[in-house]
Amino acid sequence: SSPGPSGENFSSKVLPRRLLEADALPPDMDIPRPMLGLHIRRGDSCQVSLRAGRCLPLQDYFNGVDAVIREYGIRSALLATDEGQFATQVEDHLASQGVTVLRQKRDLGLEAAEDWIEKRLQRKEIDRSAVMNSTLSDLTALLRSDVFVLQLSSNLSRLVLELSSLLFHR
Repeated sequence: SSPGPSGENFSSKVLPRRLLEADALPPDMDIPRPMLGLHIRRGDSCQVSLRAGRCLPLQDYFNGVDAVIREYGIRSALLATDEGQFATQVEDHLASQGVTVLRQKRDLGLEAAEDWIEKRLQRKEIDRSAVMNSTLSDLTALLRSDVFVLQLSSNLSRLVLELSSLLFHR
């Protein structure tokens, strides 16, 4: 990290405050534990990248989720996704196993993308601030999970894993 204008460490001062402001889960919220963090992205990278048509089917996520529920006795799950069409199926699957599902419902206009989100942001087709707040909110909420199911094909999934290891030594 680099020093800010007055010499303070930018990443240790500004970023944590921004992350706290974006936290999707109130600190005093009574969340049944252990909690699963589930990150599903099947948008732009599944449509326009080298992975087009080769992203994991939803059933593969279910197989991973089911194994984690059995192994760790999961009681709640945080679903971090902008993929509304899949979210309902995932919520139903988790609920059928008695798992409480936490999810922010939002419409950022990211579904059925024909182009990369970065290009759509440049063209001002989607709200940059809303996307950033949504991403930070997912990040902070996922970091409060006890166990993860992540495909690790997105930068956000990899960041969650790295930050979790760094911050919580797990």
